[in-house]
Amino acid sequence: MRRVAMAVMTLGCGLAWAQSAPVKMGLWEGTRVTTPVGGAPMTIKSQVCVTPETYEKSLGMINAQTPGCKIDTVKSAKGYTFTGSCALPNGGSMQLRGGESIDDPEHTSGSSHVTMTVAGKTTESESKRTSRFVSADCGAVTPGRPVILR
Repeated sequence: MRRVAMAVMTLGCGLAWAQSAPVKMGLWEGTRVTTPVGGAPMTIKSQVCVTPETYEKSLGMINAQTPGCKIDTVKSAKGYTFTGSCALPNGGSMQLRGGESIDDPEHTSGSSHVTMTVAGKTTESESKRTSRFVSADCGAVTPGRPVILR
């Protein structure tokens, strides 16, 4: 179930919106802060190499459906929003909503809210993301293989 939530929330790492790339190609660094309701925030920093090929692939991810889930995505020139629900393999369910926006060609931001119910227990979490362009040179970061920094 965490895998489905992470797959949906990482859509923001794809930096995909309109048909032509509205962001710079190269090395991007992102920060995601996820806070379970009533819990301590968890921060993950990562780097990703965005190329024309990985950018095109991420366009397809926005509308891709995960088995057991129904995700509705509304795209605009500056981002997208999504709402969805998933039936989890253990009989639980997950509801999610959020969005991503392009602030300018070197900055993106987004947020999401996930509610999961498993064995009658409901948990919620909020996630906020920001990404910034670092360099046209990706250095040691391979396209298609994001690097978790911490």
